[in-house]
Amino acid sequence: MSKDNAKKGKDAEAVLNKVASLSYSPIFCFANPENPKDNKEICDLLIVCGNTALIWQVKSLKKKDSGTFKKAEVDKAIRQARGARKTLISFNELELTSIDGEKVKIEIQKITRWHQVAAFIGVDPDFFSFYDDLNDVGVHLFTDDFTFKIISYLDTLNDLSDYLEAKEKLFHGNKTRFTIIGGEENLLVQYLKSARSFNSLEKQIKGSTMAMLDLEGMWDDFIKSDQFKSKLLADKRGAAGWDSLIRAVAEIPDSKDREMQRRAIEIMSSHSRMERRALGDAYYEGWVSLQEKPKGMTLRRISPTTVNSENVMYIFLWQGENNDNDIRLKVLQLLAIVARKEFPEYKTIIGIGAQQYLKQKTSYDFMMAEFPDDVWNDDFEKRAVEIQKDLGFLTNLKSKRTRTHEFPTH
Repeated sequence: MSKDNAKKGKDAEAVLNKVASLSYSPIFCFANPENPKDNKEICDLLIVCGNTALIWQVKSLKKKDSGTFKKAEVDKAIRQARGARKTLISFNELELTSIDGEKVKIEIQKITRWHQVAAFIGVDPDFFSFYDDLNDVGVHLFTDDFTFKIISYLDTLNDLSDYLEAKEKLFHGNKTRFTIIGGEENLLVQYLKSARSFNSLEKQIKGSTMAMLDLEGMWDDFIKSDQFKSKLLADKRGAAGWDSLIRAVAEIPDSKDREMQRRAIEIMSSHSRMERRALGDAYYEGWVSLQEKPKGMTLRRISPTTVNSENVMYIFLWQGENNDNDIRLKVLQLLAIVARKEFPEYKTIIGIGAQQYLKQKTSYDFMMAEFPDDVWNDDFEKRAVEIQKDLGFLTNLKSKRTRTHEFPTH
């Protein structure tokens, strides 16, 4: 490889690392991870959060006169992506350094959702395949334009993984050969408008040996639509609020248990964009409701959720002023014990506290507790009863159900 091509390749990797870090957080992004057995690079970028891993192989290619890329170069990227998957699953765990410089132990055997992407940065071809299924391990092929569109739109790893999974189901081993007019961003719109599935498309092509789908212009129409604008507005209010809470938890200094703190960040980050919107709305609606209340008022809310098949209970607490951190933290710990008693199916509890009044500089508190059945015992049960008797925690609960739509109508 020439020095010029090598530089272009590194520049392409740097651009991808930057945009991926913005969407999926640098603590879950690992640039150029190395195999500890031979110190060779495994892939260009690895993103891991919870049970989901995304392998990226990045290439900067020139377009031929025919409007396509050189097949040998594309095939090389595909082989490298598959090779990275094979290498990674050979380990039980790996210690890698994230883009923000933290050494992290990745439990490889706990990853259940794997995706491989070969991204071609720099120029878009006139004709291109979206997916390679010539092997049991499929590889997604992204053009320059689509790479940045999908990272920008599906900006949680859960949402991106769901799309890739649906696409794999559509393409992998399908006897119908597709010709799609328009870039993959149009296929993404088809997925979004069909309740995040390709069910309608699968029905349309069922029984065919060949299918031509004219999707040209769907993306351009979509981003100009009122639906798209309403989604952006709703995300800006609720989901962005949840993102700010994730950052607040991540930035709490001098954590006594960084591993537990990281696990909490991982759980909070594993929610889809719509789930983040609902959680963010629940948090900030509670906080806003306290702004007109007399000083000294306290509000507690709980939000039960399920993420990656795990039941998680969030406890939100607003109480006191900036210097009341120790008090709020103690209250959160007591609330966690009571919540586990009242809702025994929720064994993982994350508590977030803040002062009563909204301020330019907010002081947050965080705690996490896990009470599996082999840990929860009669002593915890008795303690929970005593807390409820003495402090009245979670004794007069009022429930509120909300429904979140990806494209709100108002």
